[in-house]
Amino acid sequence: MKTTLMTATLLIAAVPAWANEASDAGLITCWYNQNGKLTGSTPAEAGAKPGTTIQTAEGGDRAWNRTVVGDDASACPAKLPVSSIATQ
Repeated sequence: MKTTLMTATLLIAAVPAWANEASDAGLITCWYNQNGKLTGSTPAEAGAKPGTTIQTAEGGDRAWNRTVVGDDASACPAKLPVSSIATQ
């Protein structure tokens, strides 16, 4: 009985740590030009959802943006997925 209670207590104590690790992953906005080539990244705005691709009115190096999970531009695909462009 003591073993079961101790195991349950340890699991309950560990769950918030797992939740924090998942929420600590940053969201960034990857920017793409009209040809779908990566041009940079910025921190994502509050409420952004990973996987969302948006055509902007800015054009140039910020013609498209895509929100991904990551901390810097290394998390961004080098080229905007064609499927993302085709669905817009």
